[in-house]
Amino acid sequence: MEHNRKKAMSGISTLIIFIALILVAAIAALVLLQTVGTLQSQAIATGKESQKQVSGQLQVVGITGVRTSLDASGDVQYLRILTKLSPGGQKIGLAGTTINYTDGVNNQTGISYASTVISDNQEATAATAMNLADTATRNSQYDVLWLGLGSSYSSESIDTGQLVEIWYNAPNLGVNKDVTLTIYPDKGSVSQLSFKTPTSYDVNYVTLYP
Repeated sequence: MEHNRKKAMSGISTLIIFIALILVAAIAALVLLQTVGTLQSQAIATGKESQKQVSGQLQVVGITGVRTSLDASGDVQYLRILTKLSPGGQKIGLAGTTINYTDGVNNQTGISYASTVISDNQEATAATAMNLADTATRNSQYDVLWLGLGSSYSSESIDTGQLVEIWYNAPNLGVNKDVTLTIYPDKGSVSQLSFKTPTSYDVNYVTLYP
């Protein structure tokens, strides 16, 4: 009888331990599922934010320097920065878009949109844009010329499918200069590019980038 009692007690202890192990395993599985769910939610949120950052990037297609004099001492006075939205990009507001400029000598930060409106961009000329650039506070503001558009456009933003030129009145950019431009759009990732001016100028329009 005593032997049977000990076997019964041993069986109950084993059952208790077995049930405890099941409970521990169940709790561990629940915690693991909750952790996986949280990480998945964070990954989705991060992915959406990354997609938004990439899709909102302003793409620089090319940069042309404009010289107003063919004299040997004539420096580049204006930068024509040809830009468009990257594929899938969202509309970028110009009021919140700034540019930093440096050429090793001159360093200008927070260059802002002058919001000078051209009544009909389809008919606008380079001379018109240069005049607008002159009206802006020299070196601290930029103007925008929408290419191939009539009067039905917003002068406050750059939208999908639009090709625009940002005109910046550069501080007399000479030859053999290392220049860095950084564009901070109101949304999306920052665009930074560098180029070096030629060792000599002999034309009015100088290709600087790419």
